[in-house]
Amino acid sequence: MRSDAEILAIVCRIVSSRTIGNPVVVAETQFSDLKWFYKPQEHFSVEMNKVSEIRLKRRSTVNNLMWDVIPEFSDDLNHLWIYPDYFNWRTTYKKIKTISDMCELIKDGYERAKKNSEEENLRKNKKEALSQKLKNVNLLDIGDILHSHPSWEEVQKFFLEGEFGDEPYLIKAIKIHLLTENQKKILVKHDITIEDALNGRNGGKSVAAVYKIFNEWNEKLGFHDFGS
Repeated sequence: MRSDAEILAIVCRIVSSRTIGNPVVVAETQFSDLKWFYKPQEHFSVEMNKVSEIRLKRRSTVNNLMWDVIPEFSDDLNHLWIYPDYFNWRTTYKKIKTISDMCELIKDGYERAKKNSEEENLRKNKKEALSQKLKNVNLLDIGDILHSHPSWEEVQKFFLEGEFGDEPYLIKAIKIHLLTENQKKILVKHDITIEDALNGRNGGKSVAAVYKIFNEWNEKLGFHDFGS
């Protein structure tokens, strides 16, 4: 993760370079005191640049400057950083009043990336541990998983290492070995099928419900297999 001082220096440099008059910018600088300027794009025609400038100047100074600042960190290959989904004008950007606020938003990207990395390592370790635990368990055919009476360890082994092939086989296995009556009710309540859940065809309040079900399936299986 970049230090606070590095983040502040980068943000101040970019904001100053894209602000009329190249003012001295510090943590306490208010964006209401700055005015962003449009930098013509070399691959645009004169007319296209004029149209683009008019369109972009309708946005706030903060919004335009965020588009200048974010790429400096999103392309940061030497430091772990992510672009959280909530980085947008309708939510986060409206709350940014000072340079310090913008830096806090950038730091949040690093914190989220760190958390994601730690969670991914935990998932990897759990999967490797389960693989070792099941190393002497036979890997059954998909037919045995769906039509016989496999042990729970054999089910875990197949979800861990087997191949379901077509989605209908996976859905049938979920119905047989993972789906509970309560989860069925939740899917019906939100008018979602298992297919919808697996393919991300859900929205609004149903997103949380689907991820709750995925987490329950992962917990039952002993490793992370469903959801991002």
